[in-house]
Parts: sequence; structure tokens; C-alpha cells
Amino acid sequence: MNEAHSSSFSLTPDEQSIQQLRQAIETMRQAGRDTAALERLLARLEAARQTGSSGGEADHPAAQAPRGAGDDMAGRDRIVQALAERAVAIGRDAFGNFIITGDNVQVQCAPDELPQVLLEAYHRALAHECRQLPLGIIDAQFIRPGTGQPITLDAVYINLDVVSPPREPDEDTKHWGLRLARGEGGERTSLLDAMTSPRGRKLVLLGSAGSGKTTFVNYLTWRMTASPKHREALPAPLRSLLPLRLVLRRVAPYLDAASKAGALWEALRDDIAARLGEEAAAHLLPYIQRKAAQQGALVMLDGLDEVPEAGKRRQTLLQAITAWVNQFAPHSRFLLTARPYAYADPQWHLEGFQIIALAPFNEDQVRTFVQHWYDAVAPWMEWTPAVTKHKREQLLPPSPSGPTWPTWPHAPCCSP
Repeated sequence: MNEAHSSSFSLTPDEQSIQQLRQAIETMRQAGRDTAALERLLARLEAARQTGSSGGEADHPAAQAPRGAGDDMAGRDRIVQALAERAVAIGRDAFGNFIITGDNVQVQCAPDELPQVLLEAYHRALAHECRQLPLGIIDAQFIRPGTGQPITLDAVYINLDVVSPPREPDEDTKHWGLRLARGEGGERTSLLDAMTSPRGRKLVLLGSAGSGKTTFVNYLTWRMTASPKHREALPAPLRSLLPLRLVLRRVAPYLDAASKAGALWEALRDDIAARLGEEAAAHLLPYIQRKAAQQGALVMLDGLDEVPEAGKRRQTLLQAITAWVNQFAPHSRFLLTARPYAYADPQWHLEGFQIIALAPFNEDQVRTFVQHWYDAVAPWMEWTPAVTKHKREQLLPPSPSGPTWPTWPHAPCCSP
């Protein structure tokens, strides 16, 4: 038997291993990580221990399955969890199946299963990154060695509103840009509603620094990639789309005068490689391209303003985006974010893209955010309910002026 194949069934359910797994699950749970796959593995190991099974290949359920069934001891989601943490190695066994190795875990899968397994791993890695908050900037007390992040984006996020201010015929670019930055003009609507409206297939989301553009992109990416239950809670037009996110400052090095859609695909390929390794990227990118052309995608391009104008890079990027959009299924949706100064000038406008701008928080949004923030912070800081209530009330003035995210997170004091 091929060595790679036989080594994929080598767990022995001794008491020490089971205890170590229990501790790992508890650590991951405290850090807000998904532990479902490892809990299923723990249950199997405990059952094997109680029945006296050796846990070797002969006793393993996968050993009794037909070769090529794609089963392993922990199931697919365990390897996805492992793959999402680091690069992987991909090889073949004697039966023609793929063997994927990552984090000292091996999984066997049939050739037609490999791209989907890698896609799930890539999405898990994206979800983990997008859920994080820069808490160390807010207060050094959030940085404790050996602990997970106490507060994640989904715990404090609130729904954002946008406006679609029309430009007056005689309005100069600078004045219109200022109105866009302030979110003035037009009727307020939910950003998610704007994205799923018939006119929302191609949107440019504008907002000043710290207004919530990247926060929204990260939150939506997390909702689309974390788990089916989070995706199913989104509006129907988004659920079936393949989520793709690119940070545009990372795309800039791929641009030259001749860049077209290929520059964006290359940037995506390298983003996959940075998370899963070169072998995984080589297998996964063609699969993503096929799914995007057939199934449709939700494409999020964050930070046009972070691509410099020098060397015509921003102009080249916009040309590449225009070409890229045409390679996706017609029902795909696109969201580009930028600061107003980088998009107010008509020379930067993408054909067919509607402009929307983030609206300032209203009073209800401010109060909701502060409530979420202190609900999340209090257990970590070990505050009593009375202390938490006092701090919350200190922060809320009688008539909030409505600063936008993430201005408010800088205000809550984290000292007892």
C-alpha cells in the first residue's frame, strides 16, 4: 500500500491524545473558532476508546469504504480547518486519489473533489482573517500573549446605510466629493438593500477614511465564507454567488501599461497561494474561474484610493476591472470601494457602475453600536454589570451627533 495512503489512518485513541484534543477544542472555543469538526472527531475517538478499538486502519470507518470515496477519519471539514491555517502539500496515492497534507493531517479525496475541498479551505482562511479587528490600536489591554481575540467583527457590527446623491449640473468635482464624503443628499437606504436591488449589480461604495467601507467588505466576506448558516441569512440574490475578495493595494504590483483582466486573476492566484501554497493555487484558480463564469460571483474590490495614480496605475486598474467584469456570469455582482477624492472625477468612473455613499450613523445606530461594543468588551475586561452600564452611559450623550465606524470604537475606555 502507498505510504501516503496508509499514513492517513494513524490516530490511536489513547487517553493522553483524547485529553489533548479536549484542551485544543476548549482553547479554540474561547477564541471564537469553529470546533464542530474536532468535536465530531473527539466523539469518535472516545467511542473507539470505550469499545477497545485500536483506532488503526482496520478499525477505521474509512478503511471499509470504497477507495476514492473521499472519506477520512475526521471528515472533510477537519482537513478544511487544517488547510485554512497554512500551506498544504498535494500528492497522489496508488489508487489515483489525491492526498492533501496540512497541519499534520492527511485527507484522501477523489480528483473531482479536490478543487471544492481547496475552495472551502480558502474560504475558511478568508473568514478567519475578515472576522478580526485591530484591537491593539484601540487599547493595549486587548493584547494578551497566549489568548485568542476577545472581540470579533460580527459581535459588534451593525447594519450601515447609504445615500445616492445626484450630482448637480453645475457642481464642481471638489464640492461633489465633499458631499459624498459627508454622505449628504438622497434618501437613506440599507447598504445590503442597495446591493441586492435590481440596480445594485455594479456598485461603487464611497466613504471617507474610517467610514466603514472595509468593515462592510470584511463583514460580508465573513458572512459569505464562514458557514452555510451565515450565508443563508443574507438576502436571496447573494446566497448562490461565489464570494471573491481582493484588496486592491495588493493588486497594484501586478499592473503595467498592458494589464487587463489577467492582472486580477494573477493577484487572486497569489492570494490563494499565500494562504494554501502554490500547489493548491494551481488546482484551485481554474476551478474558481469556471464557477465564476457559470455560477456567478460576488466580487468585492476594496480600496481603489490605495492604488496610486503614478505611472497610470489607477487608470490601468480601472481598465483591468472593466475587462474582468465581462468574464463573469451575467447575474454576478460587483462592489468597488474608494474614498470620494479617488472617484469623484468623472475620468475615474467605471461604465455601468452606480455610485453610493455611506451615510453618517443616526442616533439609533450609535446606540446600537455602543450596546454591542460593551456587551462584547465587558466579559473580557471582567466588568460588573454596574461598571458596564456606567461606561456605556458615559459614552452616550443625550443627542449623539453620529460619528461613523470605526471612530466610535476608539472612544470606549477599557480601564476598569
